[in-house]
Formats: sequence, C-alpha cells, structure tokens
Amino acid sequence: MEVTHVVSQAGALDLVAAWEDGLGDGAVEAFLGHPPGPDDARYDPAQQLPLDVPVWCVHARDDEVVPFSQSAGYVAKAVAAGATAELVEVPGGHFGVVEKASPAWAAIRGIVDGIG
Repeated sequence: MEVTHVVSQAGALDLVAAWEDGLGDGAVEAFLGHPPGPDDARYDPAQQLPLDVPVWCVHARDDEVVPFSQSAGYVAKAVAAGATAELVEVPGGHFGVVEKASPAWAAIRGIVDGIG
C-alpha cells in the first residue's frame, strides 16, 4: 500500500536530536541498537526530507515526554526542503493525541476527515 499522507502524533521526528537530548531514557539507542547517525536515515524522519506526501505534525506545546521542538523543527526543515508540512499545535500534553475525548484527538480527526 502506498503512503499518501502522514499525521505524526507528538512524534520524535529527529532521532539525532532526540538522542542528544536523552529523550525516553535512551529510547533512541534502544530502538536502533546504537547511537543514531547518517546510516540510520531509513529510520529517522528528519533524514528522509523532503517527503513527497503532505505531513501534519500534531503536538502539544506542553508535551512533557517529547518536546514540541521535535515537531516544530521537523516542519521547518521539511518546508525549507520543499515539502508540504504543517505544524498543528494542540493542548493536552503528550498523551492528548491518543485520548479520544481530547481536543488534540478532535484536531487529528479533522485532518484525517479532510483528506480525500
């Protein structure tokens, strides 16, 4: 199946920056099996720019797990590279993007419902 659109939900979109910031108590190194680098481009969204499909990065500024800067930085780099990317700021911390009663979930549903 072909990917036609991407909605990131509070994603760690720059593995090198996430590793440097120590996010997730070593989650990036645990995921890759080593510190991230140029050979990990196929796993690191920031190293795959520009994508040829639209990307929405839904993220809360008050996210206590993955900093808002992960999405903001990704969108800035994506747009600079000529991609279509949008930063969607929502309330609700890190887990609001998966809580069905949250404003963040409503924003995500709005994005998905608008694809067509």
